[in-house]
Amino acid sequence: MNSIDIDICLATFRGEKYLAEQVESIKSQSVQNWRILFSDDGSDDETKALINGFCLNDRRMVDVSPISSFGSATANFLSILSMASAPYVMLCDQDDVWLPMKIEGTLKRIRELESIHGMDCPLLVFTDSIVVDETLGVLQASFVSGLPFNPADITLPQLLVSNVVQGCTVMLNNAAVALVNGAPIPSSFKYHDHWLAALVASTGYVSFLNETTMLYRQHSHNAVGNDDRLSLPREIGNGIRRLLVGGAFSEAQNMEAGFSLI
Repeated sequence: MNSIDIDICLATFRGEKYLAEQVESIKSQSVQNWRILFSDDGSDDETKALINGFCLNDRRMVDVSPISSFGSATANFLSILSMASAPYVMLCDQDDVWLPMKIEGTLKRIRELESIHGMDCPLLVFTDSIVVDETLGVLQASFVSGLPFNPADITLPQLLVSNVVQGCTVMLNNAAVALVNGAPIPSSFKYHDHWLAALVASTGYVSFLNETTMLYRQHSHNAVGNDDRLSLPREIGNGIRRLLVGGAFSEAQNMEAGFSLI
């Protein structure tokens, strides 16, 4: 088997309806040196059977599901990240569809950033997506167009108030994964993607790639939907609490946070 450059962390829970379509979209990528790490959080439908079949038929697919369930997508994703070992890591939802150049485009950007900042610098790249319904009909041509801040020039204080990083579009380098695995998520952060973005931005660089790389499917069983946002007053209150979190960003106190378009 060829060397693996990308670990794809795919968290599942009752995903039987859309999982096969998502896996097929990954198999259709222009870049093929990837591995999928499946982690199922106690599904009671046919999700586990699907995963078993995928892993049996493709050596690049591995089941790393926990013995007991986590009860949240955030805990599940962070668990998979702790088992990822490839130079680059992507996060993947069970019900989306990746466009064929998703891996290639994101990988190119993160390698460009490494050539500038070095491989030891924590880096995170995220992209735009098309919001679609259950049958892939377009609901919103650009996910980032509905965000409260411009993702291209977001600052760390703004990010602490409101997340602009869509987790299912993310790629991390090895330095960022090591950083995340060494820093437990504070209680003031509800979602893993928000925590990853804030943590990496505090010590390294977060870069928005202004390209559409996937179809973000909305349906009645989404763990987090496109409209699952807090009101602005509550966002600001939570942002202040995050700024006061002790220890979470201590190693970054004397370092510049960075967001990049390069």
